[in-house]
Amino acid sequence: MSSSSKCFSAAEIKLLLLLLCACASAVFVEARVHHHKWEISYQFKSSDCYRKLAVTINGQTPGPTIVAEQGDTVVVEVKNSLLTENVAIHWHGIRQIGTPWFDGTEGVTQCPIVPGDTFIYRFVVDRPGTYLYHAHYGMQRSAGLNGVIKVMVPKGVSEPFKYDHEHTILLNDWWHNSTYEQAVGLASVPFVFVGEPQSLLINGRGRFNCSLATSGTCNATNPECSPPVFTVVPGKTYRLRIASISSLSALSFEIEGHNLTVVEADGHYVDPFVVQNLYIYSGETYSVLLKADRDPTRNYWAASHVVSRKPATPPATAIINYYPNPPLRSPRSAAPPGPAWNDTRTRIAQSRSVRAHPDHIQPVPPKPDRVIILLNTQNRVNGRMRWALNNVSYELPHTPYLVALKHGLRHVYNRAPPPDTYDYRGYDIRVPQKNPNATTSNAIYRVGFGSTVDVVLQNANTLTPNNSETHPWHLHGHDFWVLGYGSGKYNPGADPGSYNLRDPIMKNTVALHPMGWTALRFRADNPGVWAFHCHIESHFFMGMGIVFEEGVEKVGRLPEAILGCEKLGSLLHHCSKLKSLSHGASLHSALIKSGVEHDLFLSNHLLNMYAKCGKLEHAHKVFDEMPRRNLVSFSALISGYDQSGEPLMALNLFSQLEFVPNEYIYGSVLSACATLLALSQGEQVHADVIKTGFFDVSFVSNSLISMYMKCSCFHEAYSIFGTIAEPNSVSYNAMIAGFAENGHVENSLELFRLMNQRGLRPDQFSYVAVVGICTSKKDLDTGVELHCQSIKLGLDITAFVGNVILTMYSKCGSIEEVEKVFNSIIEKDVITWNSHSICHQ
Repeated sequence: MSSSSKCFSAAEIKLLLLLLCACASAVFVEARVHHHKWEISYQFKSSDCYRKLAVTINGQTPGPTIVAEQGDTVVVEVKNSLLTENVAIHWHGIRQIGTPWFDGTEGVTQCPIVPGDTFIYRFVVDRPGTYLYHAHYGMQRSAGLNGVIKVMVPKGVSEPFKYDHEHTILLNDWWHNSTYEQAVGLASVPFVFVGEPQSLLINGRGRFNCSLATSGTCNATNPECSPPVFTVVPGKTYRLRIASISSLSALSFEIEGHNLTVVEADGHYVDPFVVQNLYIYSGETYSVLLKADRDPTRNYWAASHVVSRKPATPPATAIINYYPNPPLRSPRSAAPPGPAWNDTRTRIAQSRSVRAHPDHIQPVPPKPDRVIILLNTQNRVNGRMRWALNNVSYELPHTPYLVALKHGLRHVYNRAPPPDTYDYRGYDIRVPQKNPNATTSNAIYRVGFGSTVDVVLQNANTLTPNNSETHPWHLHGHDFWVLGYGSGKYNPGADPGSYNLRDPIMKNTVALHPMGWTALRFRADNPGVWAFHCHIESHFFMGMGIVFEEGVEKVGRLPEAILGCEKLGSLLHHCSKLKSLSHGASLHSALIKSGVEHDLFLSNHLLNMYAKCGKLEHAHKVFDEMPRRNLVSFSALISGYDQSGEPLMALNLFSQLEFVPNEYIYGSVLSACATLLALSQGEQVHADVIKTGFFDVSFVSNSLISMYMKCSCFHEAYSIFGTIAEPNSVSYNAMIAGFAENGHVENSLELFRLMNQRGLRPDQFSYVAVVGICTSKKDLDTGVELHCQSIKLGLDITAFVGNVILTMYSKCGSIEEVEKVFNSIIEKDVITWNSHSICHQ
């Protein structure tokens, strides 16, 4: 690559961007490691036209769809920007073979991500199919933290059905009150139910009747709640990947005038069968085929309705747009009315229809090594309403089971085994139980590694007479064979004879129908600790779940990152953030006295603390004495040297790296290259970034831009800038500052204006760069314009920006303005006083 100082025309830039976007896409496909950077935050959203706080990923709900190919690795960096709440994210349906610590279940496999912290999930998607991800902390899933994972078959591999295109459909239910209010009500005496949802959503959009809103803001014209549109071409066949992330509701889905052919369930191929209404329960995913073979001159409704509960929520609707009709043209007829909500017989019949495709049957172990029968009941514990299994209501421990079992922390959980069955002969499932009192426990089911386990889920009447609810049950870390469904009470002596052992479907989520039973079988062959629970959010919150342990002794060394709730690590982390050297050194002494100073997790915290406090010699000493190092060790020290103005040391350490770098290491090394104007080394790092699949990570691409601009390679910097789909303020600042430093005034100002037009708010670095290029009287008008903008944003009163504005007026000969700016700066520093003095010399 060669440097260039050429200024590009608009046409040249546009062509360059188009070409490089194509190149970037090709690179991403070949990488097979998919990097995602997520920030979890509260944002006001109007998903059903009513404005409320939602938990979002990068400002959106549902979150972005993850698309990968079978065998690929997915890396998701999650930053928790919620002010007061922890976060954990479960990758629903991904078995986490070899990575049980990334299952994302707070209290089971990891400590939650505390506010302000970042956690990186890394896992392999081992099977094609349709899956989900969602929060697994408290009740955040129902606040909007959820999305879809699509795993495609490898190129050249065919599936047992054909289609031309596909659409993804995520179904959900939606409340206007917060999940905090709901959780408090569920734990209160007297009990306060969450109530029926205000709306149903399709792909995060629904329509609440704003005339019913008694408070708050509701705007039926808000584009956030316009109906989703799925465009089809007449004559083509479409795969619809349909998933339910609902928190309470069992749902149906139908398309006006069309049949749907079911071909996949929870990532497994189905012996195809046709339905008009697809019944889908929380946590389930299906693929259905839709043939666009109806009247092509009109559009059609898709609709989702509540079933199994008496509906108090209007249906969700979407538009099936037959191209080339206008997408938002409403269909001629009313939306389908939906099936009868209480037709349990039909729903059970459809559940039984889901069988394995003849060419994709997974042989069933002929008999189990252990049978566990779980009676699902509604109970009371100390006056509070709870759900229980065999009269035991489940509670999560503070320290995750996986950590406790690997480190021998026996005090963490109740070691008495929970009951494998209940008094099925004496218990009447059709009436509220006479003694509703239950106990709580955090005991676990320890099953033999490699054994075959049968679980029979038995439903019963709740504490309300003549009422039994639908419970969708989800097993983490496994798929299971669905052996059968039955009405009434399960008979362990007779009912196993009715099991389907010929072609049962494998799933990860299954429905337990009202007043009936469901039998499943799984092989305990995935070392780890795995949750098994009702997927109704409030039910699991109230104790409806258990945990299996299998082969934990075979689990490898746990990553330090999952131990975020351990106290010493957290204290060292706070010392790093506050740059409190004295407190950090005291903790170091405590670690030495306790003999754990060489623990990798704690050593990394120590190293990072010293580096953040500018004590690089201490940091390097910790680094040298570590018996084992990982990426975090190198990243902390390389970053420390770069930020402390020792770029040569940063590059030298990078040359000793024993691992594939992460984005933070790449960023620090590129920064060091920029400081040294080491273009050749920067180009080598650029090539390595492409090879390792980090080119699409914005932090890395912004660092590349900055490095090339510092080295006066404008063409290369602009090329990378053009590959970024949505450049952020850091991307713009790197370009603006680079042009400014090299005297390309017009290019710098043009990008600054473009940044404003794109709705990105300039920050103090943006203004320092552009104001700094106004150095003569001819630039005064531009300088005044920039000064006015900075006043509106409140940036002019800071010394960092105010000093540059003061210098600009001095160079442009406007002494009166110098005095005004000087007086407006609230906290003047040495540069402020020096600049002011120079102006009056």
